[in-house]
Amino acid sequence: MLGQRPRTAPLTERSFLLTLGATFLFFLAMSAFVLMPRQLWELGASDSVIGWVMGAIQVTTAVVMPLVGMLLHRVSPRRFMVGGALLMALGCAALAQIEEISWLIYLVRAVQGLGFAAFFVSAGTLVVTVVPDNQRAQGLSLWGAGVLITQAVAPLGAEQLLRVGSFGHVYWAAAGACLAAALTSLWLPQRRPERAAPKPLLTLLRKPAVAVGLLALLSGSLGFGTIYSFLSAFTQREALGPVAPFFGAYTVGSLLVRLVGGKWADRYDRRLVIVPSLVLSALAIAALWFVRTGWHLVLVGALYGAGSGFSYPALMAFVVDQAEPADRARAVALDNWSFTVGMLLAATVFGPVADSLGMRGAFAGVGVLGAVAALALLTLRLPNTVGSASIRPRSTS
Repeated sequence: MLGQRPRTAPLTERSFLLTLGATFLFFLAMSAFVLMPRQLWELGASDSVIGWVMGAIQVTTAVVMPLVGMLLHRVSPRRFMVGGALLMALGCAALAQIEEISWLIYLVRAVQGLGFAAFFVSAGTLVVTVVPDNQRAQGLSLWGAGVLITQAVAPLGAEQLLRVGSFGHVYWAAAGACLAAALTSLWLPQRRPERAAPKPLLTLLRKPAVAVGLLALLSGSLGFGTIYSFLSAFTQREALGPVAPFFGAYTVGSLLVRLVGGKWADRYDRRLVIVPSLVLSALAIAALWFVRTGWHLVLVGALYGAGSGFSYPALMAFVVDQAEPADRARAVALDNWSFTVGMLLAATVFGPVADSLGMRGAFAGVGVLGAVAALALLTLRLPNTVGSASIRPRSTS
């Protein structure tokens, strides 16, 4: 069942490894969509329309994620992962047929949001279930590392496909990756429902540490949302070259900090890792104001990766720390919901702001706001959450 403790080391536990593999394949498809803003710009879309199309997936994701979290104590995560990957594959295949901006593209993106919510919440729940409590941030870091690698590989591969084909070929390849993720998820063992009834979502939200952690995640995701939804259009418009080098540098920066300090958030008060890394990420986004060459873009990508490589797994672990074992699926759902809402706000608000101030000014504004929000965390009185020092390790016997 979801609360069952693993009998093997978490890094070699079968469910953990299969979840890593399925997530990697799923995000090969998701990460290819960082090039979609370029397609929309080539079709004549304004910055506002680009934001609305990119944000359409976040609308249904934000609605469905809490529902998935509430159902996971009754339904095996495997079913949601398989179904979510198949829905995403269907959406990718449909986008391969679309060559103009119409109501249909919004509908397809909304369907993709259903698939993303089902897959991502379920995969995250499996990770926090099989990894011991005192290694939670490290386990989430490893899970996220696979996602990071796709953010370097997928844009590069997609740009190579565009040289010999079209965006339709990119979306068909993404559909194939989603089908592979569904097949991999089928190998996951069925997990019986939790016997203990989880608490209502509002019970978790009333905890100050949970509310603050979710707000911090939302703040950080505003920055990532602007990059995901607009960076490829920005680089095309400013003649900065392909966007893949940015994501390559971002991935390298994130992986390096996780290799060097992946255990820090489990050893020390998580806030000592979260606040500096959020500030670094925000300042990197603001630095896009100064980017004039491809090398500048690579440097910003590396700095942004170094910040986000620490902050996201530590923030997710910070929120899950506050939940009882039966409530962890809902805590993961809240983590992902908060991140999704930030992505949605970035997509829908950034576009009109960029129409008025230009993308450089909008990037700078998002970065400054993110840094201020991160520093504000230091003024709040919250309970310490020190990974291995305060959480009893799970038995491996």
